[in-house]
Amino acid sequence: MTLDQVVESPQTLRRFSPSPVVLRLMIEAARSEPDFQVLAGIIRADPALATTILALVNSPFFGLAKKVSDIQRATVVLGARELLKTALLVSLRKEQEQTLCESGYDASEDWRLALWSAVAAEALARRICPEQADLAYICALLKDVSLLFLRSASPELLTRRDAGPTLTVLLPGQLTAEREAWGMDHPGLSRLLLAKWGLPPEIGEGLSGHHCLEDMEDRDPLQRAVILATQWAEVELSTGRGPFPAVRFSHRLRAVLNLREAELEELRQGCLVRFEALLQGLGLGGRADEGFFRHSIKAMQEAYFMSMDLLAAEGGVDAVARLVARQLALSFDLRAFDLALKSPHGGGYLLFHSTVEDGLAAVAGPLPSAELPWFLRLKGVSLRSGDRKWGEFRHRAQDVRLGDAGALDLYLRFVGQAYENYCARQSVIEERASAFDSMPLAVARLGERGEIVETNRRFRELTGLDASQARGRKLERVLEDRLGLFMGREWQEFLEDTARPSFNRIVCFSDRNASGKGRDACASLTAQREAAAGPGRILFLVEGLRDLSRMEVQALRRRDFLERLIGSMQDKVFTVDEGGAIDFSSLEGEEGRGESLFELFTPEATFTGAWGPEFLEQPDPPVVEATLTRGEGSGTYELIFSRLEKSRGRERDALVVARDLSAVRRLEKELKLRALYDGLTGLFNHAQFHSILEREVRRAQRTGRPMGLVFFDLDGFKAINDTKGHQAGDAILRLIGEILTREVRQGMDFPCRYGGDEFAVVVTEVGDRELELVGERLRQAVSAQFAGKVTISAGLTGLGPQDTPASLLNRADRAAYSAKGAGGDTVVWAK
Repeated sequence: MTLDQVVESPQTLRRFSPSPVVLRLMIEAARSEPDFQVLAGIIRADPALATTILALVNSPFFGLAKKVSDIQRATVVLGARELLKTALLVSLRKEQEQTLCESGYDASEDWRLALWSAVAAEALARRICPEQADLAYICALLKDVSLLFLRSASPELLTRRDAGPTLTVLLPGQLTAEREAWGMDHPGLSRLLLAKWGLPPEIGEGLSGHHCLEDMEDRDPLQRAVILATQWAEVELSTGRGPFPAVRFSHRLRAVLNLREAELEELRQGCLVRFEALLQGLGLGGRADEGFFRHSIKAMQEAYFMSMDLLAAEGGVDAVARLVARQLALSFDLRAFDLALKSPHGGGYLLFHSTVEDGLAAVAGPLPSAELPWFLRLKGVSLRSGDRKWGEFRHRAQDVRLGDAGALDLYLRFVGQAYENYCARQSVIEERASAFDSMPLAVARLGERGEIVETNRRFRELTGLDASQARGRKLERVLEDRLGLFMGREWQEFLEDTARPSFNRIVCFSDRNASGKGRDACASLTAQREAAAGPGRILFLVEGLRDLSRMEVQALRRRDFLERLIGSMQDKVFTVDEGGAIDFSSLEGEEGRGESLFELFTPEATFTGAWGPEFLEQPDPPVVEATLTRGEGSGTYELIFSRLEKSRGRERDALVVARDLSAVRRLEKELKLRALYDGLTGLFNHAQFHSILEREVRRAQRTGRPMGLVFFDLDGFKAINDTKGHQAGDAILRLIGEILTREVRQGMDFPCRYGGDEFAVVVTEVGDRELELVGERLRQAVSAQFAGKVTISAGLTGLGPQDTPASLLNRADRAAYSAKGAGGDTVVWAK
C-alpha cells in the first residue's frame, strides 16, 4: 500500500483519524475566541475526562491551597482557554493510546516528547510572539501526528526501522529518506493530514519545518518557537543522544532569546513544573525520570566542562583514569572506587582501583568485561554514549556525601560521552603518529604562526628535545638554539603570506652524533602549507645533503652570516647602482628592489641640491635626512652613502645605510611638550605660566587692552588625597585640567597648573564683568563635577596701570586666600 493510497483512503482516515470530539477540540483550541459551550458539552458527556482535568487542577503546578472538586470551579482556576487545552490533551492521549496499543506500539516516550514540546513552545512563544502562544502549544503537540498515524495505519511505510522506544526523535538522514520514499517529509505529511481533517491552516503552517533548526532565522516567530521547542524536547528527554547536546542547546537558546543564565533557568523550571504536572495527570511517569531536565543548567555546565578535560588528556587511558580520579576527589570527595575503561583499540577493558590510602592504580587489562577482577562486588554504573558502553564505575553508596548522588550520576553520564570522543580522537592520532614517526626525514607539523604542534622521532633526535619540550615553541628559535641553523627573513615572509604554498632553503648547521658532539652538515629545508588553515597545517621537513663541496658549504655559511648580520641591524641597508636603482634592500620582502632610491626616499625641506643620479657623482656624498613614506619601515631616516668596489663593469655602485631617526624625533617632540605642559593635567606648567603672564602683561600695557588673572586652589582635596590615596587625588587633578580646557576660550585664555592643587588662568581681552563671569563659571563647573565634595576658592584681579606680573599674581593669590577664609566654594575680588 502506497502513502497516497493510505492518505486518500476514506476508510483508513475514518479508522485512524481523531474522533469528531477531538477534532472539534482542536478547532476550538486554535481559534482566537473559542466557543466554550462546545467544551462544556464535551466534558459533561465524558466523566473520565472531567476526573482527569480535576486531577491536573489539583496538581503541584497550580499550587492551590484548597482542593477543587467540580468543573465549574476548575474553569475559574485554570481559565477557560487552559481548560480547553487540557481537555484536548487528555482526549487526544486517550484515543492515540487505544489506537497504537492495537498495533503493538507503546507511544509513552513520544507523548513525553510532545508534552515537553508543547509546554516549551508556549513558554517560548510568550517571549517571541505572545499573541500566538496558545497556537504554538497546539502546533507542537500535533507536529509529529503523521508518524503516529502511519504507525497505526500502515507501519511498513515508515522509513525508519530502528526507532527503538521513541518514534518521534529525529534520526540522521530521516528527512531525506522520507522525501525519497514519499515525495515529502513527515512535517509536510502532518500538515497534509491536518488539512484533510479540516483543521485551521495556521496549525499546519506553524508546525511545518519543525526540525529546521539551521534556517530557523528565516522562519516566522511562531515557527521559530515550535522549532526551538522540538529541539529542546529532544535534547532534554532523549538520553540516548548523551548530555553534550543539552548543554550546547542551552547556550544557543540563551543567545536566541537574549537571556541571562538565571533567566533561562527560571524559564526552564517553569516548563518543568507544568511538564511534571501533565505527566502525573496522564499517567506518564517512568523513563522520563532519566531526562536531563531533572538537573539545573548550572549543574550540567559544571559536569560538561569537567568532562571536556578528558579530550585533552595526554598519556593514554591511564591519563584519563587519573583525571577522572582527580575530579571525583575534588568535586565529590570520593576516593575509593573501581573504574573500567574500554581500550580505544578494542580488545577489552582496562581496570583501575582507587583507595583512600594509596590512590589510583592500574589493576588489569585489557580484558573482556566478564573477566575483570573487580575489587567492589556490587552493581556498577555503566559509562555510556547512546547505546554503546565505554566503561563501568563502581563505588559504595555510603562513600558519597548526602545530596551528591544526583550530581555524581550526571557527571558519569558526561564522562561516558566525553570518553567516546576521546577514543575516536585518540585512535586517529595514534595511527597517524605511528606513520609520522616511521619517516626517515626530520618532520614537524606547525601552526600558522610557525609554532611546533607535533614532531617525529628523527626531528626529536636531531634537536635533542622531546615532544613536550618542543610543542608550542617557534620552529626558527628551536633550530637556531639547538642547531645554530639560521632560517632567514624568507621564513618570516612565508609565515606572513598565507597564500604562499611552500618554502625552500639550503642551510648549514651543526648535527649531533650519538656522543652529543656537533659536526658540520647541510640540509634542505622544505615547508608545505596545506589548503585548510589550523593547527598542524604546515608540514616542515629537514633533508640532509651529502654531496656539497667544501667551497659550497663555505659560501652557504658566509651567506647565512651576512643575512644574520643585516637582519640584526637596527638600520636599513641598500645597495644601488650608478643610476640609483636598488640592487639589494633589507626592507621587509626586499621592498623597493628595482626602484630608484631617489623615488623611495624624499629629502627634508632643508635639503638643497640635486636629488637624483647626479647626487652619487659627488666624490663624498653628504649625509641626507629623508622620509620613507610607505611600507612597514616608513619614517624619517639619516642616509649615509659609501662607495663600493667596482663590480660587473660598473663604476659607481654605492652602499646606503639608513639610520632610523623616528625615535629621535618622537623624543624631541616629547621633550618640547614636557617643557611646556604639566604631565598630569595637560595644562601649561609652572614655568610656562610665568612666561605667559609676563608676555600678556607686556602686551596689554603696550596695546592698552584689558586682561585679568584667576587664581584658585581646591577645597576638600587634601582630605580625599589623605583618605583615598594619591591615585584618587591624581584623578581629581586630571578632571580639573579637563574642566579648565573645556571652559576657557581657546587662544585667548591660558589655563595653567601653578603647583600642587593650585591653578591659574591668564584671561586676555576681558573687563571686570567678563572676568567675574569666567571665575563663576569655573566655580560652578568644578562643584557640579564633584557634587560639592571638591570646590574652589578663587581670587580675581584685573591689570592695573602700575602692575607688574609679580604684583598681579600676588594680589590674585591674596584674594584666593580670602576666599578660602570665607569657607571656600566662592570667588573673591582682590582689594
